[in-house]
Amino acid sequence: SSEACRQCLSVNVLGLSRGGIAALQLAKKLESASTALRDRLRLALLLFDPVPGNLVFTARHLDFLAAVGMPGVLTTASGVLDLSASPVSSVLAVYPHEPLPDIAFHAPLLPAYPPAAEVVEDATLGCHQGALYPVGLTRGSPVAAACRLSAHRLVEALRERGTRLRPAGGERAAED
Repeated sequence: SSEACRQCLSVNVLGLSRGGIAALQLAKKLESASTALRDRLRLALLLFDPVPGNLVFTARHLDFLAAVGMPGVLTTASGVLDLSASPVSSVLAVYPHEPLPDIAFHAPLLPAYPPAAEVVEDATLGCHQGALYPVGLTRGSPVAAACRLSAHRLVEALRERGTRLRPAGGERAAED
């Protein structure tokens, strides 16, 4: 109903790389929010290649504290692998198709989300470190198309979720 919508609190969180992990940590922290807040909250995560900066293998198989219900104590990754009890309502997670070497500690994280959440996990052109470079820096570069595609995907997702963005460069804003 429109009355229910007026009471909703929509929060769109955009995170790139370790910023994506920070978005996942926010979702995890909100698991302990009051029922009143959780009922009003519409938490949308827009993640671009969320990487924890530690080995995912360590988090999944060697973090013995996570196995006894104390996740996140030893590794960043183990703290956000299970978000099934979080108030996340939607997720767009975009992963570039060109992986970095394992030694770079950039293995992407694929958490478990709440069953009712609308989740889209997708691969795109490009690589982690260059996928969202500004168009001016990539003009004529082989990564230019990948950068534009990634930026377009995230901007459209933000707009679909109600985020108002200023136009880039000399574009004029559309009338509301």
